Amino acid sequence: MRMFSRRTLMAQAAGVVLAGSRLSGIHIAQAQEFGAELLISVDLAEGQYPIAPAFVRLLRITMAPESNSPMHTHPGPEIALVEQGSLTVQVNGIATITGAGDQGTPEAGRSAPNNTEFELQEGEVITYFPETPMTFTNTTDSPVSLLTAVLLPAGNQHPPGIAYLDGQPSADAFEGVAPAILGDGVATVLPRDGMLLTVERLRIGPGQPIPAVNEPVLLSLESGVLDFTVIGGKVQVSRTATPGPQPDSAPETVVSLSKADAIFFPLGMKEVDRSALEGDIVLLRMKLSASGGTADANETETGVGEIRVLASELIETPASPSAGASPAATPEADREPVLEEGALVEANSDGVNIRTGAGTGFEIVTQVFIGDQLRITGESEEADDFVWWPVELVDDTSITGYIAEDFIDLVIEE
Repeated sequence: MRMFSRRTLMAQAAGVVLAGSRLSGIHIAQAQEFGAELLISVDLAEGQYPIAPAFVRLLRITMAPESNSPMHTHPGPEIALVEQGSLTVQVNGIATITGAGDQGTPEAGRSAPNNTEFELQEGEVITYFPETPMTFTNTTDSPVSLLTAVLLPAGNQHPPGIAYLDGQPSADAFEGVAPAILGDGVATVLPRDGMLLTVERLRIGPGQPIPAVNEPVLLSLESGVLDFTVIGGKVQVSRTATPGPQPDSAPETVVSLSKADAIFFPLGMKEVDRSALEGDIVLLRMKLSASGGTADANETETGVGEIRVLASELIETPASPSAGASPAATPEADREPVLEEGALVEANSDGVNIRTGAGTGFEIVTQVFIGDQLRITGESEEADDFVWWPVELVDDTSITGYIAEDFIDLVIEE
C-alpha cells in the first residue's frame, strides 16, 4: 500500500501520461452531436490497451512552473491533451503526437523524438503506450494544464500502476504537480479487436437529454447540476474528493454530483430525460468504442445503466419520518463513510506504502495498489499531517502495518 505524502499522490496521478507504440487517428476537432466538442480521439490496436477488467480514469493535471514528473512507466496507455501552456517531454521509447490543423482539420500523427527532450504545445495530444519510459517538466513561467485519459489492468494479479526507473522519488520531487481526478471506473467489457477512445465536452441546454451510449462511457460534471436516482443497470459513481473505482450503485440510490464527480456506465447508458429541467450542464464524456464505429444504443441490453434526473429540491435531506412511516431514501451524498476498527477498506491509489508504525519515518512493510483490500484493526493515530490506521491485508492477514487515511476508501459490505 502506498503512502507517500499528498504531493506523491499528486505526482503519481500526474505520472499517468504513458508510454507509446504505433497510433492511428488521433483527432482534435468539433463534433456535431449536442454541441459536443471533440477533444481527444485515439484508435488503439489490440495489445495496446488492457483486456477487461480495466481501470478507467479521467483526470486533469496542473503543473506549476519548474515542476516535474520523474521518469516512469505504466502498464497501460495514457493519452494527454495540453489544454494550457507548453510542456517539455522526454520518452525513451515510442510516443505519438498530433495537433489541430487549420479550422479543426486533424493533422496526421507524428512520432515523438526518442531519448531527447521536445516541446508539446497547447492543443497537441500525446499518446504513450504501455511500458515506455517517460518524463515531463514545465520549464515555463506559467502553469500547464493536461486533460488525461488512462486505462490500466485491473485483474486480481494486476501489476503496479506506475513504476519509477530510478527508484521511488522523494515526496518533494512532485511539488507543484497537482492532479484532480475527474472520474474513475472499472470496465468489465472492452472491445477485443481495437478500440476508439474519445473524450468530448458536451454542452447540454435546458430540457435537452443526455444522449444514450451503447459502449462503456464515463460522464464527469464540469458545470451545472446533475442530481439523479439510479433506476437500474450498472452505474458506478466516483467522487473527486475520494478518488478510486467504486462498486455499482444499487437501484433507488439517490445521487447529487459535485463539480468533477463522475458516473461510469460499464455497459453503456440509456438516454436521460431532462425535459423538465431549465438549467444547462456541461459534461466531459469519455467513450470506449469498438474501432470502426458503433450502432445506436441498445436500451434493452441487460446491464445498460439507467438514471432519472431529479430537481435539486427533491434530494434535500428528508425530515425524520413519523412513527410507523417508512424512512425516505437518504441521498448518497449525505451518507458519510465511517472508518473504524473492523471496517473493510481498499487502496484508492497505486504503490501506497504500509509502514511499521504511524508516520512517514517508519519502515515500509509492503505496498498495495488500487483495489487491494485491507481490514482496519484498531484506532487511528495522527502523525506527519496524516491520519494513520492499523490494517491487515485481507489476502494475507500475516501482513500488518499502518496506512494513511488519504489513500484508502471504505468498502460497504453487504
